[in-house]
Amino acid sequence: MTELRLLSPTSRSSPHDSVGLGCQACPFLPDCGGVFSDYDCLGSCCGDPEHCQIACPRSHHFGEVVQDSGGWNRRIPTLKQNRACSLPLYVPCIQNGSQRHEPLSVPVVAVPTFTVTRHVTRQRFSSAADFRNHFGLSPQSRVILLSVKDDPDLESYWKYSESRLLPEYLATLGVEHITAPNFSLANNVPRTEHLVNLARSLRCIEEFSRAGMSVIPHLNSCNERQWRFWADFLKDHPEITLVAKEFQTGAAIPRIAQWHIEQLQMVQERIGRGLHLLAVGGRRHMGLLLKLEQFTIIDSVPFLRTIFRRRMSRVDGRWAIHLTRRGEPLDGLLRHNVDVYSTGVEEALIKRRQYSLPFGTELLTPASNGAGASGYRLTVENSSQMNLWKFEASA
Repeated sequence: MTELRLLSPTSRSSPHDSVGLGCQACPFLPDCGGVFSDYDCLGSCCGDPEHCQIACPRSHHFGEVVQDSGGWNRRIPTLKQNRACSLPLYVPCIQNGSQRHEPLSVPVVAVPTFTVTRHVTRQRFSSAADFRNHFGLSPQSRVILLSVKDDPDLESYWKYSESRLLPEYLATLGVEHITAPNFSLANNVPRTEHLVNLARSLRCIEEFSRAGMSVIPHLNSCNERQWRFWADFLKDHPEITLVAKEFQTGAAIPRIAQWHIEQLQMVQERIGRGLHLLAVGGRRHMGLLLKLEQFTIIDSVPFLRTIFRRRMSRVDGRWAIHLTRRGEPLDGLLRHNVDVYSTGVEEALIKRRQYSLPFGTELLTPASNGAGASGYRLTVENSSQMNLWKFEASA
């Protein structure tokens, strides 16, 4: 049994905070979980119900928006998820195949879903081989389509997915998995918008699964009630063990990431089985992730550093400028950066376990400069811990 502490109802509240007074009589409270920092969730209402296009109860289009999502609390049929092949500790995300002549050969690679779908009106890949050739990937590499993106790409996909048969198109590309879109759960919108966006994410993976793809739910959430929703969903879907969560926006903050990871621990306790987390941008939280049984880190760091002509040192993990001639391909530099970065992630994990550092934030203690400015002090016991910290901060 995992030892868990009392958690706050949201990642930004205190454990004993109570739900807003305006939420207590709201008919949507049992589903949304309410807010804990305001009277209710309508404090940022635009005041223009005629033109409001989000899932706000005051909007004249509220019913249309909810209906478009398929509605929340809808039962999702059994989903397809391939669990035959394991995933490594680190998976690089490759955003394009430009400035390379040779295919990148790695066991598993991620490709942004919406980079594939963005230009389908002008260019569709004719086959899985054509798709891999475009992104410069080896035929032997297993591919995960990663559906983590900003709102404009997410909304564009939602708008055109049905008319352009996008799930069916993506199913022809020979990918191993596809993650659910991470539709936003912003703090300054009515919580019914959260319910609609969760419903849209689930509807997308239902369509992916129906098209024949192996799907990975994205566990987007901002309060305890939404995590209970995911526990209920996963209990109803024992075929799901792979789940995704991004740590690039709000969850990039250690305190917020710790709350979400501990909520995920509680989900595992409730459903009675372990999960394998795809932590998108989660390298910065290696110590926190060690609380989970299985995880895989996905990011674009080696790819982006290669594009900006940076080379990672095998000695200390630092990035140095690597000048290239005009037109020189980047195949060797990318291969080097992916190898060294992946090895660095593995070594950081080993050192974390060796020095029993359960939480990255435990090395940070509150500090003050005596002049009213506060911050955090980094506490390390030896040079090996300092070298580990340097690697985790280097990217």
